[in-house]
Amino acid sequence: MLSQLLKYHRVTKIFYLRNCYPISQFNLGSCRSGILSRSVSQSLHLDMASTSKPYALGFVGLGNMGSQMARNLSVYAKLNGLPPLRLWNRTRSKTEPLAQEIYSEIVSTLEEMAEKCDIVHTCLANDEVALSLYRQFFDTKSAGTIFADHSTLYPTTATLLQREAEMAGMHYLSCPIFGPPAAAKSAQLLIVLSGDVAAKESVEQYVVPTIGKSFLDTGEEASKGAMMKLLGNNCILGTIELLSESFALAEKSGFESGLFYEFIRMRIPLPLCQIWF
Repeated sequence: MLSQLLKYHRVTKIFYLRNCYPISQFNLGSCRSGILSRSVSQSLHLDMASTSKPYALGFVGLGNMGSQMARNLSVYAKLNGLPPLRLWNRTRSKTEPLAQEIYSEIVSTLEEMAEKCDIVHTCLANDEVALSLYRQFFDTKSAGTIFADHSTLYPTTATLLQREAEMAGMHYLSCPIFGPPAAAKSAQLLIVLSGDVAAKESVEQYVVPTIGKSFLDTGEEASKGAMMKLLGNNCILGTIELLSESFALAEKSGFESGLFYEFIRMRIPLPLCQIWF
């Protein structure tokens, strides 16, 4: 148990250090936010009669998190009579096996993705990849297309992408997520939403419970969503470090680590403990 905890602590710390700017670089101003959630047990089927036409959904970035989210979105699309979920990944060989298992179709280019989809979800590796791929999207000038980005990006990058999307007549939403792949698979993610109000409303109508259990709206500036992810990661890192130190102290003093683990489970039933342990 201690070795697993320390391993995760090291990985989390490396990730955090690579993905955070000093807090002094950000002028966040006031943040209007609210927490909204729907029952996780709610059916994935939603009434689409209020829309003029069925939404066409797409997903770009099929890694450990993205592939699980895409699976859930494909179920939603099929249940609601929407077109198959469009898929694109930089490595096509990773896309084909998934496409054979779910209600989906592979598109050949990002331009095709933007032209065929009303809402495109993305889950990308880093800022460099996000800037490269999104600028290909923006070059299509597919007016009205909404992009819900679940990547962990710098707030400055999110601001830039939101501005460039607006110039292209599109909408960029920063929608980072909290939770491991297991939570993505079971649609237990916490989803942060930030960006244009109308665009967010289009995404809000299905993301819970389709890919997450609840969402947090941080306002109209995409940078707020990205900053929330960094703040959340900071809290997780601090908790992991504190638990690591406590387990190390228990073992060093000869106290049974399994017994201390049971105390943690009983006394601090946080989602962090429930998911990672």
